[in-house]
Amino acid sequence: MTDLSFQETFFSAHDQLRLYTRTWGEPHKGIVLFLHGLGDHQGTARYLVHALAQRGYSVTGYDARGHGQSPGKRGHVMQFDEYCEDLRLFVQDVRKRFPSDLPLAVVGYDLGALVALRTLQQHGSLGLQTFVGLSPLLHPSLSHHLLQTTLFRLGGRFSPTWRIVWPHDEHALSHDLDIVEALRRDPLCFREITTRGLRSIQDAAAQTLLQAHRLALPSFVLQSGEDRVTSALTLQRFAERTPPRVLRVTVYPGYFHALHNETPDRRGPVFEDIIHWLDESLLAS
Repeated sequence: MTDLSFQETFFSAHDQLRLYTRTWGEPHKGIVLFLHGLGDHQGTARYLVHALAQRGYSVTGYDARGHGQSPGKRGHVMQFDEYCEDLRLFVQDVRKRFPSDLPLAVVGYDLGALVALRTLQQHGSLGLQTFVGLSPLLHPSLSHHLLQTTLFRLGGRFSPTWRIVWPHDEHALSHDLDIVEALRRDPLCFREITTRGLRSIQDAAAQTLLQAHRLALPSFVLQSGEDRVTSALTLQRFAERTPPRVLRVTVYPGYFHALHNETPDRRGPVFEDIIHWLDESLLAS
């Protein structure tokens, strides 16, 4: 697959941090804001971006603070709201860069999906037409590791920037071994997080679950059936608490966490489902 050309720029976050952004494709149908996962960056979603651009969508997104080519301590925020405020301001930035009549959707993976959900709960629709989430980080896997969780809590008493390696196996991300190896070798990816960074994610995930009733934007969440990074059961609990007819959930049996980076035979149906949802949601707006 030939890589798409893209435009690079920066936008100013709420604290004037300059976050790195990319934009691909022409917005024949609309604009998709993509939010990457924990430890990732925009460039790790090349197959999804290519599929969306081929079907008439412009894709734009930014490397979250402390990720990729954006500044900030790796895997660290003091408050999860920093991520949410960055997204809110990025939506405003996108509206300035594109014609105002173009429909706008947000697609988030892993941490990016959690950021989108929490932001929508706190700030409303932000003028978006729909949200698509891939394996949202509603139950971080570290919660299953009692010893590491205890060490994190102890370490956090001394320093909020104390670090630990994220404890999931990289092979739990995808059946595509070439992609797994590429992610492992990518110098812009990391698998460490700070005490405060993890605590902020855990707290945000808990609040997102408790406030599921506040989700009002039509949403589609795709969940891997064999997810060892987050919990499909927690997503089910979230879905049960959302208002009627707001959220659609599809589970993909046998898939690993990074649905958009699965083997071609697996990610193909995922892309078709996403594009079908976007076509129906954006073109009807």
